[in-house]
Amino acid sequence: MTSEWVWKAHGKCAMISNSTERGHEMSLQMVIGGAGTRRSEIMYRKLIEESLAAPEQNFYLVVPEQYTMQTQMKMTELHPGHGVMNVDVVSFPRLAYRVFDELGGIRKTILEDTGKSMVIRRLLSEHKNELEAFASSVGKSGFVGQAKSMLSELFQYSVRSSELSESRKQVGEHTMLGKKLGDIQILYDAFKEYMSDTYMTSEELLEVLAQKVPDSGILKDSIMYIDNFTGFTPSQYSLLEKLMLLCKRLVIGLSIDVHDKPYELGQESQLFYLTKETLWKLNKMCIRLNVEKEPDILLDTPGAVSRNELNFMEKHLFRFHRFRPWQGIPEHLKVYALGYPAEEVGFAAGEIQRMVMDEGMSYKDFAMVTGDVSRYREACRRQFDSVGIPLFIDDKANLSENSFVEMLRSGMDVILKDFSYESVFRYLRSGYSLVAASEVDVLDNYLLATGIRGRKRWSEKFIKRYRDFGPEDFVRINETRKQVVKELEPLFEMGRQGTVGDYTKALRTFIQEIHGEEQLGAYSESFKAEGDFVREREYAQVYEAVDELLEKCEQILENEKVSLKEYMEILEAGFAEIQLGVIPPTLDQVVLGDLKRTRLGDVKVIFILGCNDGVIPTPVSVGGLITDREKEVLAACPVELAPTGKQNNFREKFYIYTAMTKPEQKLVMTYAQMDGSGKAIRPSTLLNDVYRIFPDLRPEIPELWDENRILTGMQESGYYLLEGLKKPEFRNDFWQTLFAWFSEHDGTKEKLSGWLSQLYDTQRMSPLSQRIIKALYGERPRASITTLEKYAACAYAHFLSAGLRLEERKTSKLLPPDLGNILHQSMERFSKAVEESDYDWHTMPDTFRDETMERCVRETGMEYGSAMFLENARYRHYLEQLVRMAKRTAWTIQKQICKGEFVPAGFETKFSVGERVRLIGTVDRYDVYDGEEARAVRIVDYKSGQKEFDLTEIFYGLSLQLVVYMESIARIEEERHPEKPIVKAGMFYYHIQDPILEEMPGNPEELDDQLASMLKLEGLVNDDPQVVAWMDEKLSEAPQVLPVSLKKDGTFSKTSSIASKDQLDELGYLVHRRIEQLAEGWMSGDISKNPYVLINGSKKRTACDFCSYRGICRFDEQVEGCEYHRLMHLSADEVWQRIYEEVREAWENRGPKNSGRS
Repeated sequence: MTSEWVWKAHGKCAMISNSTERGHEMSLQMVIGGAGTRRSEIMYRKLIEESLAAPEQNFYLVVPEQYTMQTQMKMTELHPGHGVMNVDVVSFPRLAYRVFDELGGIRKTILEDTGKSMVIRRLLSEHKNELEAFASSVGKSGFVGQAKSMLSELFQYSVRSSELSESRKQVGEHTMLGKKLGDIQILYDAFKEYMSDTYMTSEELLEVLAQKVPDSGILKDSIMYIDNFTGFTPSQYSLLEKLMLLCKRLVIGLSIDVHDKPYELGQESQLFYLTKETLWKLNKMCIRLNVEKEPDILLDTPGAVSRNELNFMEKHLFRFHRFRPWQGIPEHLKVYALGYPAEEVGFAAGEIQRMVMDEGMSYKDFAMVTGDVSRYREACRRQFDSVGIPLFIDDKANLSENSFVEMLRSGMDVILKDFSYESVFRYLRSGYSLVAASEVDVLDNYLLATGIRGRKRWSEKFIKRYRDFGPEDFVRINETRKQVVKELEPLFEMGRQGTVGDYTKALRTFIQEIHGEEQLGAYSESFKAEGDFVREREYAQVYEAVDELLEKCEQILENEKVSLKEYMEILEAGFAEIQLGVIPPTLDQVVLGDLKRTRLGDVKVIFILGCNDGVIPTPVSVGGLITDREKEVLAACPVELAPTGKQNNFREKFYIYTAMTKPEQKLVMTYAQMDGSGKAIRPSTLLNDVYRIFPDLRPEIPELWDENRILTGMQESGYYLLEGLKKPEFRNDFWQTLFAWFSEHDGTKEKLSGWLSQLYDTQRMSPLSQRIIKALYGERPRASITTLEKYAACAYAHFLSAGLRLEERKTSKLLPPDLGNILHQSMERFSKAVEESDYDWHTMPDTFRDETMERCVRETGMEYGSAMFLENARYRHYLEQLVRMAKRTAWTIQKQICKGEFVPAGFETKFSVGERVRLIGTVDRYDVYDGEEARAVRIVDYKSGQKEFDLTEIFYGLSLQLVVYMESIARIEEERHPEKPIVKAGMFYYHIQDPILEEMPGNPEELDDQLASMLKLEGLVNDDPQVVAWMDEKLSEAPQVLPVSLKKDGTFSKTSSIASKDQLDELGYLVHRRIEQLAEGWMSGDISKNPYVLINGSKKRTACDFCSYRGICRFDEQVEGCEYHRLMHLSADEVWQRIYEEVREAWENRGPKNSGRS
């Protein structure tokens, strides 16, 4: 080994000594150096040199568990023969198993976290009456997990029960902390007693190893290197004591900057406090054991030019000393601000691809780290796959997230929730049910429409009829029903109270019946065929992991009596604990890992993603049986526990420092300005620490259409092409070259074709041929006025609805339109009941009115959906609301009728109009005034929604209903009563509501008047005072019935909604024209995507706002050729003026009608 790597120790030059030459029996040597000193590589090279010089000697290299594979690869790379025959790279647990294999193993079974949780659950049940502080928490969600963490902590830090007792006395037995320690001791002692004969925890493994180490021949006189630990637990320190006395030599590497006073412990908040404390404890141990301490090796940072700025940052990051900041903008450190987390990923992918292509780098030269891998996992997997960059996510797959576990969860949910719709179809669509997907779809539609729920009804033949299902469908549906019931039958045992053993047996039978193991094997093979080796390995482990969990249930909790819900919670806790290990499938790949957990090898470029507040540094975790404040109190007691949240924050800085100083060439830090929901998020305070070192560094915002980014990322390329497809001004030479490349390559040709189809084929709709029109609609279609209004709003939506008859799936739920229908039918039934009684609207008493109305609503409701109202408490409440609302409606209508001379003449009156399209309709109610000189008509249309009367909408053909009703009824009345002129008195909406007053008036009469006025008719009134008087004889007196009011001089106010006789006639003629124009467009085959947008000042309303077909048409205003049919809101005067001009022009021309829409 050359001396250029060796620095001074305590004022004298020192080499890493070679004890095979010196012959020391026992010695300890420390290798100390900060990030960037290549400490690990120096140690590994020396270890290889020693192993080659002494091939008969046993050498060990001990590293943290997650670092073993990477270290083995590094050692193989550095070794001249690319093999390390007499060097064993192990973690402490693996070292334990080496010794156990040598000495005959251990008799006890290692109890993993899943088993611990089950044991703790059992012990809590047995000892809950002995607990004080936690007595009320035992049954709460998450308490078992907190208790497990506490016990694991006690085992990890080798805490004895006697130490808990002593600590309890010191803090006071009757304090809350004293009571907590008492409860913890009860659980700790019970746990150890349960474990004593059969099990041991993984934390106890090293204690057992420490006991056996003195007898180990393979460790005796061996040379052991220990690296990449920041500190040791008490049990690890205990083991190190034994190893110091047994091994010929220990060489331990620690990360401490040699310029940061490595032998002064300093403050806990300082960067290297943890490793300094470790050094201090090891030195103290060495003195106590009388083991020779060889000179420490102090390594300084090499001065490679390419790392100049990164070296400077390494010397000053998170330090409290004064220094002169870096002058100028750093070249090897960059900060980028992106819009969203997904954009951070896309930017990193593009930069990696660019550097691989332009600078000849390998994918293994790059790593990405973040404080929250889950935030970026899916985006990285998706985007890196799209550009073909191999990616390894250093994050074990959690079993609880696997689809097989979700299937088990949903299957048990079916039993727990008694065959609820949601649970049944969660199971059937899990990917493991043996029922064909096509049969599931049919069954889904049927059950959604009929509302059938419950195991009892599933166990019987489905007989509930529905109009969309014929006899052959019922045969098919019932066959599927039987198959589902048979599939889930093994789980029926779970419907009864039982033991954990009973439930587990049922679950095993169920898994066997659906061929769970075979299905998982098939999934694993399919992933392998697709080249998805990570998921292949994940699915290959699932069955065994689930089987082991069920086995633990049987071993530990078999006779425990629990409910199904409690059993599912036990399994859920177990699933959450099981991590499926995944080995990197290839060497040349980019790594995505956790800032604290992932151990990176030699990388040239690191991307730190998510430099945002709450991501880096990670938030302080809360919870646990012992709070941070209580841990601080216990610091003076004999009990040592895991670090507090505050201490962990200090330690996290060390991990951040390690990651930031790891890259050899470049560090790239990114942060998002918004989260996935569009909410603004702050940059991390970490960036302030960086800006303090590099004051000229500023965050850069990458160019959206930078050519390098476009060419190196499939996603960016796609966005750029789409933008050009939407906007012709984007189509420069570069865009056209990219378009040509996409259209010529097999991998992108289909994607480009799909984009073009979406953007053009679906936007520019050709008119339907006459053959198709006849096939869809017939020679002279019959339609409601609403259907024609839909055509006026959007021809394409009308085509999907009236032509293709596409409908949303029917549900058994009561929706607002259903409630409206019940009210309409109830009003019709009530009106007939009044006609058949001895009363009329003027004479019927309150009792008759209310009782009759209530009966009508209840009868209508039962006919509409008796099962819903009888079986569902919420719908029963809806029915009571409908009764109250209908009573208020009948009361108000009676008030309105009694104020004038009009009487109801027709309810639910049917009519038809139109030539090319036959419009059919039903008028809710029309009233007449039958005078000597004239017969007047007014229309009343009941509305349960928020529909407003708007002249603008009538003018544009969007709201034709009221006018068509008036014209049709006027024509019917003219035919019936040719002897009198028919006067159009008014057309109105009546909103069926039950309003609430903000302030209660002084007397009941005033209350009635205010309520009736709030429910006045809304619409258009004939401005003839005589006609108004027929409807309201005392217009100036409460209650207000009509949408008009008088000024002091007796004339109508400006806010009155009135029209003259001529205007009413012109309005009728205009609507007749609109019907002809819309019918002409409809029958000419126009199905263009040209929805309206109605602009009223700053407000806009479009046909797309509540359209059910948005997912089909994909209308996008930004796409060329996609434009709204722009309509401006008009004042009443403007409407009447334009109606007058259009009608006059039409009468003058008397020519063919314009076939276009206004």
